[in-house]
Amino acid sequence: MVRTVSDDGIYRSGLSNTVETRANQYAADVLMPWDLVNLTIREGVDDIKDLAKTFNVSGSAMSLRLGMPY
Repeated sequence: MVRTVSDDGIYRSGLSNTVETRANQYAADVLMPWDLVNLTIREGVDDIKDLAKTFNVSGSAMSLRLGMPY
């Protein structure tokens, strides 16, 4: 199946990028809340791969959340 991007007002305005960024931030807040991430790190889990496994997210997602390379 080939998907195409429709040329609509949201796409041309750049608003879709803003909406997607907000959606990604919301998902990160739900799946990896800072208070729980920080608590987990303080408890000794500080490897990105282990943190990702603890929160059931990808290593890339955890890496982005922490602002660290994966």
